[in-house]
Amino acid sequence: MTGARPPREPVWLPVDRDRRFAGRWVELTYAASFLADPVRPTLRFTLAGAEEYVILPAPVCGRAIWRGRFPAGAEVAIDPGPGVTQDRFRVEPIRVLAMTSLAARAARSPRAGLVGLVQHAAGRREGSRRKLAVALHDEPLESYDLWRRARRREPEPAGLDRLSDDMATAAPIRFTGVDAGHRGWRETLISLQRQSCPRWELLLVAAGERETETLKRDSALAAEPRVAIVASAAASGSVSLATVALEAGDRVAPEAVAALISTFQREPDIAALTFDEDEPGIVARSRRPLFRWPQPPALEGRAARRSAAPPGGGRVHHLARVLIYRARPEGERSSPLAHLPAPSSDLPSVDVVVPTRDRPDMLMRCMESLLKKTNYPRLNVIVADNDTVDPVARRYLDSIAADPRVSVVPVPGAFNFAAICNTAAARGKSELLVFLNNDVEAIDPGWLEKLADTAMQPGNGAVGAKLFYPAGGIQHAGIVLGLHGAAGHFYRGAKRGETGYRRALAMPHRVAAVTGACLAVRRSLFAEVGGFDEASFAVEFNDIDLCLRLDALGHATVWRPDVELVHFESATRGRPSLASGQRHADQRQRFLKRWRDAIANDPYFHPAFSLASETPRLA
Repeated sequence: MTGARPPREPVWLPVDRDRRFAGRWVELTYAASFLADPVRPTLRFTLAGAEEYVILPAPVCGRAIWRGRFPAGAEVAIDPGPGVTQDRFRVEPIRVLAMTSLAARAARSPRAGLVGLVQHAAGRREGSRRKLAVALHDEPLESYDLWRRARRREPEPAGLDRLSDDMATAAPIRFTGVDAGHRGWRETLISLQRQSCPRWELLLVAAGERETETLKRDSALAAEPRVAIVASAAASGSVSLATVALEAGDRVAPEAVAALISTFQREPDIAALTFDEDEPGIVARSRRPLFRWPQPPALEGRAARRSAAPPGGGRVHHLARVLIYRARPEGERSSPLAHLPAPSSDLPSVDVVVPTRDRPDMLMRCMESLLKKTNYPRLNVIVADNDTVDPVARRYLDSIAADPRVSVVPVPGAFNFAAICNTAAARGKSELLVFLNNDVEAIDPGWLEKLADTAMQPGNGAVGAKLFYPAGGIQHAGIVLGLHGAAGHFYRGAKRGETGYRRALAMPHRVAAVTGACLAVRRSLFAEVGGFDEASFAVEFNDIDLCLRLDALGHATVWRPDVELVHFESATRGRPSLASGQRHADQRQRFLKRWRDAIANDPYFHPAFSLASETPRLA
């Protein structure tokens, strides 16, 4: 088993040293430098030798707010998160959350708030924290203005956001635009003159030499030596670190130049740096966010492009901060599904691994969809039989074994999903492995072609599908790390046909993990990482762990929305028992320990979003 990174050693800073707030409901506010990527800190409670962790909201606007209870008698500490040093982080004065305020917030989400308070009173700490997190933290995207106002701080050049010597002398960030005579450029210029880092220049292209000469005499523009009016974008020979295109009237956040320079200097292999924006809302003077999530498969939209590309072309990095306030709305984005290429005609042979035990109704439905409804010329099905005893199921296994495309592989013993999949996969020889639960039904004849085509593309690792509940709602649209404290399915329960925030449900995109209920991966990559970890994650988290180990070696996990199947979720497992509950707790703890930093900061999920909600809400 390879591919797991050693966890970063956290930096625990004490909070509430004298325990003045022990046993109290509090509002904890903290700030981090604009010069580092916004990451989610972690709060640790230590009581009687036991530790409990809470993932906090990321300070994407400079500061963030967490509301909750400090347990009586517990030591409280905070880890600022990866990339944030102690001198670039600050915990602000703690405020007691009055019971009237607590009740008012709980009433905003009556079901979650009231159930959470009842669970808290009953001592069910984990359940109550999940429910109360929705009531105490989450804000709808429509509340962006109020949410941002409560968390926004101005840059502190003498404090958290002080410039290094290298930044103070760096080549400038060049902002460019056309239609130089537009009066909106005056407002843009004012925003640039308010930058905490003065290393910028504004290059405006005029409509010919006459307008160029006229604008050079404009008092507002002529007084600023960092503004150049030219007749052609190629006219300026000055050296810049990177270039950003603007439209007239756009305003640049005061920390933008410093944040861009800091990121380019910190990450020399970055060729382009994308960032977030906001735009005018429907109501006068309101704004709405344009968070760059999910990341499209190719570089789209505005970005800071490094003037001298790194060797090999460099990579694209996203800085999850609103750096540009748009003067006008962005407009609709076209559906990315319309631009997906047709699957290659040179498709690989595929081994579909189907673990099963009893439940002939489920297995029959799954196999029928594979053998009679799936259009794929080079298909092999490996049915991994884990001690089936049901006589109907036994007869059915005997009948399908006569099909030359089907192999029935006995895998006896205690239920270990990871080991069953590994054993069955080793019996095949195809280039591509597809792990498919026996409670999954294919409904699109071309599903396997699409899945295989994406899985065989260089750079891709695991590939997953859009899974639906039998009643029609979405069951799986990619896995988000940290959701509900460990990991969960985002957009679970969304209606069929929904496109999601910024077309997230219609866009193939990179995710941290996909479910093993339908997961494709090249056999060579599966072998490279040692398959599923059957020792640590026998039943749960093995699919997520596999995806994270592949990602650690540079193989992207991709979710593809046009591969649609129905999942009769966990229908063969039966009712949970006390033993399965303990097993879940043990495997969850191992998962949290192995992937601590990734769980706190899923690199493919926007840090402004809540980890208590399965749909996009502000944290």
